[in-house]
Amino acid sequence: MDLLERKLFTIMDDAAVEFVNKYVNEDGTLLWRKDWPGMDGSDDPYEGFMNLALLYVLGGRDELKSISRHIWEGITWWLVACTGSIL
Repeated sequence: MDLLERKLFTIMDDAAVEFVNKYVNEDGTLLWRKDWPGMDGSDDPYEGFMNLALLYVLGGRDELKSISRHIWEGITWWLVACTGSIL
């Protein structure tokens, strides 16, 4: 990876962590409503964070792997708590 690519990854790494710190609770759930209004759009919470794992795989910082998994688990737990089901 050349110098400019590494700089780009550093910028994206920092932005990803800042985004997570702004929109995710410590338990991995989102800073959002306590209920989910229906099953339509149930994948929407995941979509805001799905590229964290991709950034990690492409060369982002190692902590993005565990952050991504933690948020996935938090969103899944939250959806089950709100709806009684994941699907």
